[in-house]
Amino acid sequence: MDSCRFLMLGVLLGFCLKADSLISNKYSLSEIMAIADSSGNRLKIIEKNELSARAEVDAYRSEAWPLIQFSSGVSYVNQSIIGQGAAEAEISRIFERIDGYNLDWSLSLEQPVLTFGRTLNTLKLARLRDRTIAYSKRLQRDTYFLEVVQQFFSAFMAQYDYTIYSESLKQSQRTYERVYVDYQAGLVSRRDLLLMEAAMRGDQANLIESRNRMETVKKRLAILIGMESDMDSIYFGQNDRNLFQITENGKRKRKSLELKIKELETEQNEYQKRYARAEFFPSLNLTGSIQNNFIIVDTSGLTAKYIDFLGGTGTPVVDTMVSPFGENPGISSYFDPDYFSYSIGLRLNWNIFDGKRTIENYRRLKYTIESSRLELEQMTREYDNDISDARGNLVALDSMIAALNLQFQASEMALEQAETDLHNGFINVIDYLNTIEEYKSSSRQLEQVRLRYLVTEIQLRIAMGLSVYDEQD
Repeated sequence: MDSCRFLMLGVLLGFCLKADSLISNKYSLSEIMAIADSSGNRLKIIEKNELSARAEVDAYRSEAWPLIQFSSGVSYVNQSIIGQGAAEAEISRIFERIDGYNLDWSLSLEQPVLTFGRTLNTLKLARLRDRTIAYSKRLQRDTYFLEVVQQFFSAFMAQYDYTIYSESLKQSQRTYERVYVDYQAGLVSRRDLLLMEAAMRGDQANLIESRNRMETVKKRLAILIGMESDMDSIYFGQNDRNLFQITENGKRKRKSLELKIKELETEQNEYQKRYARAEFFPSLNLTGSIQNNFIIVDTSGLTAKYIDFLGGTGTPVVDTMVSPFGENPGISSYFDPDYFSYSIGLRLNWNIFDGKRTIENYRRLKYTIESSRLELEQMTREYDNDISDARGNLVALDSMIAALNLQFQASEMALEQAETDLHNGFINVIDYLNTIEEYKSSSRQLEQVRLRYLVTEIQLRIAMGLSVYDEQD
């Protein structure tokens, strides 16, 4: 009875509040979820991906806005004057070419006026894409929290096994000592003694293996949720087993996020096809510009040539521009309104031939839409089946928990009786060891099914479009 009591305490009370004084870093499932929500690196990645995707939405919307460009440049030119016009004909008799600095800038605006649906379709694509991003973010968060819960369960079962094997080893050591005394007194055979020793050594090996696995799984959980400190123990808090329960309000029929995303993707493909069809037609844009373009002539050496042309008469003036060039503009003329040129008008753009790119892109999108519609139809049928399947599994698991609970209680009573029977010599060591294994097996099966029930609840929440952690529906 004494050893049985210790085993029961190890298995059933190992994670109770009584152990708080012995364990420093002890975390419940609710606390693990809160840490994951605040520190999980995966959630930061999801946030960055959302920002990147929303930049794509802004790119869609930009097609409806005007294109405003500013350009400026400076270059050294060697320009021919021959054939430039009547005004330059006289100059070309003196100079064939001139050198100078060409300065220019322009500010232009181009606003789509008629695009045959391209602008309207891009705005609709932006709206649909914005909703898709929101749903995708929620789905990624739900998937992450589901992974956290599953990892928590793995760590919990590893810790559960370690507790079982730890208490089982203590019990087998005490039982071995008693069997050894009975063997010395000739009450049991050497075979029974060896079987008990083998069971004890098996518990030692299982304890080492379970401890290593427990430490590995806990570290994996800590990395997943972004925890820096050590995790000594995990447990289920008072309300943790009801954390994912679906309320009556949440039981009304909803669509899963995956189904909503697929519907939006199908609609986006339709608008992309319309955009591709609009590319067969021209586009009409309103254009306007302000610009300035002039040359600062390099006058070095030109004065002497002009005097020679006049027959050697006249007095050259240093650093001044000689006739017939008139006033030579300077840097200050760069933003001088007197030099500005203005234009406004309409521009028609029509892609006549592009190597079949436009038509092949349109055909590709037609096939994509057909495929997307078929996938949506298939997913819709599977959605109703998944909901019914998950609800049926919850009912079955609930019944299984009740059955396993009765089985555990029976094995608990059998173990207590086996302790007494072994001490009184009514059963041998083999029967006693079998009773212990049945007890450990029923205890572990009960806890596993309870965890499966919680996972199924989460999967049902995801299938119904309910958030795993962000809201309590």
